[in-house]
Amino acid sequence: MKQSLATGLLLLVALLLGLVITLEPFSPEFTHWTKVFLQAALVGALADWFAVVALFRHPLGLPIPHTALIPSNRDRIATALGSFVQTNFLSPEVLADKVLALRVGEEAAAWLAKGDNQKRLVRLLVPAYRGFLGTFDDPALRSALARATGAALRNVDAPFALARAIELSIVGHANGEVGDAFLRWLEALLNQHETYLREALRHEMPWYVPNFIHDKVYRDVIRKIRQSLAAANTDPNHQLRTNLSISAQKFAQELRIDSTIRQSIQGRWLSVLGSPVVGEYVERLLGDIRLALQRDFETSPHGLERILGAWILVLATILSESKEVRDGVSDLAARSAQGIATHYRVELANLVTETVRRWDARTMVEKIESQVGEDLQYIRINGTLVGGLVGVLLELLVQHAH
Repeated sequence: MKQSLATGLLLLVALLLGLVITLEPFSPEFTHWTKVFLQAALVGALADWFAVVALFRHPLGLPIPHTALIPSNRDRIATALGSFVQTNFLSPEVLADKVLALRVGEEAAAWLAKGDNQKRLVRLLVPAYRGFLGTFDDPALRSALARATGAALRNVDAPFALARAIELSIVGHANGEVGDAFLRWLEALLNQHETYLREALRHEMPWYVPNFIHDKVYRDVIRKIRQSLAAANTDPNHQLRTNLSISAQKFAQELRIDSTIRQSIQGRWLSVLGSPVVGEYVERLLGDIRLALQRDFETSPHGLERILGAWILVLATILSESKEVRDGVSDLAARSAQGIATHYRVELANLVTETVRRWDARTMVEKIESQVGEDLQYIRINGTLVGGLVGVLLELLVQHAH
């Protein structure tokens, strides 16, 4: 529409100028200023028509130098556009600030507070769950998942994980359930290997020690051990429990800093994972999980909806009641965006660059022209009117000078 208006205005100015030139001999004083305005307006209209057209194609199909600028500089534009996106939109700091300003936690809380949205989310998740289960039907995919799981497990720092597990379960908690279980395990171990302990003690005794002395020493040692275990079982602050916590903490520290222990445990971990039996077990386990989930879903098709609905309701309640959780969600979203920008900004910018480069010249012109072409027609319209006014102003200045 705007292009037709700009072109129509150019043609109108040309027709009026021709008419004024025709009438000039009959009334030169009347047509003078009109002719000045129309001449300047026509020059302005033609100049801006040439400038606008030259951006996208060769004017009148003539290969005039420095025309068809956009298709001729496709690669340079693609590179500049990718660089612009990377610098101004994918900067980790800028992206994190923008995402933080969105207040994702607040928006999620407000959205989930509406019951209809909770139901809508459940309806979206149930088909996704079905599709997830369906992916396990492909043996090749299950095998690939098993390999991926194995690869992920091989990257685990086993000594560090073991140290962390010891600290979480034993260090500082030896007077709790873990300590009770460990003491019961020691007592059971003592009962199971009593004969072995007796023989080991006999082996350490000199040959000339009579058996009755050996038996008495053995009974005294075992009695002392049993008494200590019994006392530790009833006293949460028993020295044995304290020693257990201290020893566990020391071992956890060694798992972090002792290179020999670390290499040994990591080597055993990799050896276990490298076993074909483990690979087969992981693959079979994934299949068993899929069958169990599928069976549960088929026997209770609405059970999943109830479970998801309950979880979403809990999530909505927590988000609505806890500002700390909402701020945490917003911070997590910002840090996630920052991480994506940090690690993948170059790849994302290259995606923009390569996409533009793959466009042929016609496609590129059509896409850009569809976005800005209409607005560029105002340049032609303004050029026509402003050109005419400037022509009149210049004529006034010339006459005033004379």
